[in-house]
Amino acid sequence: AAQQVLVRFPLIQDVVALYRAADGVQHVAVALAVHTFLKRLNVQTKIHFICRNIFSDAGQICRLKVRRLLDGLVPEHTTPEQFNSWAVIDVLEPSVPCPPLEAVWEEYQKPVNIEDEVLGTLKLNRDFGLLDGKILWNEKEVSLALEIDLEDEETWDTVRSIAHKVMADRESWDKSMREFAAKELTGLANEWQADDDEKKNADPIAEEGFAQRITLSELSLTYEGDFTAYFDDDDMFWGHTVEVCGSLENGIESANIAG
Repeated sequence: AAQQVLVRFPLIQDVVALYRAADGVQHVAVALAVHTFLKRLNVQTKIHFICRNIFSDAGQICRLKVRRLLDGLVPEHTTPEQFNSWAVIDVLEPSVPCPPLEAVWEEYQKPVNIEDEVLGTLKLNRDFGLLDGKILWNEKEVSLALEIDLEDEETWDTVRSIAHKVMADRESWDKSMREFAAKELTGLANEWQADDDEKKNADPIAEEGFAQRITLSELSLTYEGDFTAYFDDDDMFWGHTVEVCGSLENGIESANIAG
C-alpha cells in the first residue's frame, strides 16, 4: 500500500542569495534536490509549495501531494536527474501559512534594477530570466530583453557587454537586418498581398520598399551572443512580426514571420 508522510523541507538560511538565484518554484526544487534523500524516497509526499501559474494569486502558498516522476515519462533527450523529477498528484490545501516561504516570497518581490551607462535602467525579470529595458534605436524607443543565467551573475555582465557592442554599431546592424529580411521575405509579402482582396491590385512590393517599411520593436540578446530582432511588419503580413535571428559571431542567419 502507498504510504503518505508529511515532509517539511528547510530552504536555506541565506534567503537573499537564494531569491537572486531561483524563482518561487525553484526554491522548493532546491530543497527537493538533495540527491541522497531523493534516491531513497519512494513514497508520495505532501509539500508546501509557492504556487505560481497555478492559482490566480501569485505567491499563494498551498499544500500539494506529489510523487517521483516515472522514468518512462522523462523525454528521451534528457535524464530523470536533469528533468523535473516530481509529478503533482493533487492540491490538498489551496492556501496554507508557511512563514519560511512567506519570507522568501517577500524577498522575491523586491525589485532589482541595474543602471547601465549605455542601456539605461535594466530591470530583473526573474520569471523569464531576463534583464528588461528600453533603448533608443534610430531615434525610436525599442524594448530590450537580455537573457541571463539567474545563478551566474557573470552572465549578467557578459550580455550587457554584448549589448554595448550592438549599440555601438547599431546603424550597421539595422541596415543589414532590414536588407536581409527584405531579401528573404519580399516574395512572400507579395503573395500575402495577392491574397488580400483590398490590396491585390496594389503595386508589387520591392525589396527596397520592404526594408524601409519594417521597424524594430524589440531586440533580444543572450549571454552566448545570439540575437533575435523583432520588426513590425507595416501590415504586409497582416500584423505578424518579422523575426530576424543570428549571432555576433556568425552574423545574420535567418528571417521569418512569427506571431
